[in-house]
Amino acid sequence: MKNVRTIIKEYYNKNYDHDDNIDLIKEKANINNNKKKGLLLFMKTKKLAIISTALFIITVSAIVIGCTLNSNQTNQQNEPIVTNAVITLDLNPSIQLTVDEKGIVASVYGANDDGKMIIVDVEDEIIGKTYDEAIDKILVIETDCGFFVKYTTSDEYNNLTITIDAEATQNKISEIETELKAHVEEKLTELGIKVEDKITTIKNNTKESLINKLLSLDSTLNIEELNELSHKELINLIAAYHIERINLPTTAIEEMYNNFKEYEVDIAESKIFKNFVTTSSNLSNEIIQNYSKLQLSVENGLTLLKQTYNEMFIAEDSMYIKALNEVNKLKNEILILKTEIEKLEEGLEKTIKLAQLSAQETALLTAEATLQFAKDAANSALNLATTSLNEALASLENYILENNDLSILMNEKANEISNELNTQKKEFITKFETEYKDQIEAKYNQLVEQKANLVAKLKEQN
Repeated sequence: MKNVRTIIKEYYNKNYDHDDNIDLIKEKANINNNKKKGLLLFMKTKKLAIISTALFIITVSAIVIGCTLNSNQTNQQNEPIVTNAVITLDLNPSIQLTVDEKGIVASVYGANDDGKMIIVDVEDEIIGKTYDEAIDKILVIETDCGFFVKYTTSDEYNNLTITIDAEATQNKISEIETELKAHVEEKLTELGIKVEDKITTIKNNTKESLINKLLSLDSTLNIEELNELSHKELINLIAAYHIERINLPTTAIEEMYNNFKEYEVDIAESKIFKNFVTTSSNLSNEIIQNYSKLQLSVENGLTLLKQTYNEMFIAEDSMYIKALNEVNKLKNEILILKTEIEKLEEGLEKTIKLAQLSAQETALLTAEATLQFAKDAANSALNLATTSLNEALASLENYILENNDLSILMNEKANEISNELNTQKKEFITKFETEYKDQIEAKYNQLVEQKANLVAKLKEQN
């Protein structure tokens, strides 16, 4: 498995004229002090989140989007039309690209499992390319995998939506829209894909769409803070999220990370504060012991949540994964059948294949219903573990708020706690990838194999 994040860092360090290391991207986690839920232990320090966010954004802007590329890194002699933008390609695979001020792709992200399959193992071949080169690469892979069906004129296939989020005047964003649509049409025509009247474009030059994209990546972000950021800063923050999660190969693993990170912040806070509690000369042994017990209950609650999530959503023998594998298998078979059918002349063979396709599509509907049932059952178990953890957090929170000595200590150590917490949060993604290394590698390899098999079977038909 490639360590894609390391490859990306090497690219930036080599090609951007800037002294800072792209490791600072990982400081993205620092803006999460101001959460919608969680402990109230450090309410006064949470106001520091706005300052931390602004400092982080300025730093990362210098690295990702605000950087100046070496002159030999731009392939276009003229100024690129698309700059400082997020481009989303929705076919069924959903893929996001962020584009910097030189028209170079700063990040790529699969927004669903099909999107993650398309970009798996080629992320480093997309990042650092011009936006048109990156889009071409994605369109070729989607065609090779059968998501675009060659030579068909059916209204059912090849419907692509391109969403453009950019800070631009209405005239400028219309120019971007025209350029992108024409480029995509030209490339798909070259690939044998008939797309007349099948490409829909959506253009946004307000911040609302960017904020919604960020909230879909991290629902704990503070909307008021996000509204204070510029377009460029919001796009840069999206790129930071993309890079943070680039080694997570499935939506289930990414959702697990999102869920755990939120609680890891709470537990990190409580553990840091515990160090001050257990060494304080102003607290009684009873208070120290009670806090330690409650804090341990919180840690045990997260351990249970992790075990439950792994058993329900990640383990290969779970009902959810078995159902998901069946859905993916049927989807791939349908992609192959559709491509095969479009190459056949009218006649008995085509009629038989169409009947097979209908049967497979019916089977897919059944499999998707089974998957939803499995997901609902898994979520029920997850909700029990989450409730248990939230109750443990509430007990710890209430104990601190009701104990004057603990509250005083909390306020005295607020800045030290905040600084240490921010230091620890930089390593959350690394810690997660280390803890779930086997699961991540297994899913990654499975995804690479799934894509390779799909491409190979479709090539056999040509």
